[in-house]
Amino acid sequence: MLTIVHISFGFSALILGLFVLFMKKGSVVHRSLGLMYFVSIIILNITSFSITTNTGSLGVFHLLAILNLVTTITAFFAILYGSFRLHYYLMVWSYVGLLSATINQIFASVPAAAALLESFPLINLGVIMSMFLATFIILPMLEDKMVNKYKPD
Repeated sequence: MLTIVHISFGFSALILGLFVLFMKKGSVVHRSLGLMYFVSIIILNITSFSITTNTGSLGVFHLLAILNLVTTITAFFAILYGSFRLHYYLMVWSYVGLLSATINQIFASVPAAAALLESFPLINLGVIMSMFLATFIILPMLEDKMVNKYKPD
């Protein structure tokens, strides 16, 4: 049951996060969808601790869930205290963490992706590292557009 909740909120966070990331910052819609993303991420990460199907115990992904919880909660408080730049950076990293976990889970669970991983070991790590590198490069480039020109409704 908790696995279904986990997957449902993970899917919700993927969709909501994509919209929030690219929409006008500070609008009522941005704030509403952002709050839904926040709740989805919190539930997603908390329910991850009930999932130990592969190893029977907690593992590295559970540590990353804690990191994602801290990142997302800190981003939430950053915006409450008016730190738009910190909020922007942390929310983007929250979403990158979500994408990374999703990519890794696809390679672990989807037969075609698992077969690709057998043929090309570490392809999942290559995809995730490329995404992290792109984020390090793109985040500062978009900061002016996303943060400095912020105009709330």
